[in-house]
Amino acid sequence: MLESGLRPRTICKLQYKHIKGGFEAGRVPMKIDIPPQIVKDRPRITFIEEDGYQALKENLSSLMPLNDDDYIFAREKHWGKRSGAIDLMLLQTVLDGLLESFV
Repeated sequence: MLESGLRPRTICKLQYKHIKGGFEAGRVPMKIDIPPQIVKDRPRITFIEEDGYQALKENLSSLMPLNDDDYIFAREKHWGKRSGAIDLMLLQTVLDGLLESFV
């Protein structure tokens, strides 16, 4: 996800509940909560700025309304246990589509 600094595998596990507060409020920088179940460590947070928020908003507009447990980019079961390189390629495809709207 633009500007977040998150790894592709982590981004693919994000659910709507992890961004809901800041996303629905339109708060920028937008906070992203990362629970320990995703990063296997301790709870973390990160933020995205205006460009990342706008790209996310555009991407999610066709998926709304979302439930708290809905995945933002893809259902985890469809990703399976793929290598990080494949996740990166799939994420890059998603981001390329988002970036086209800013060009």
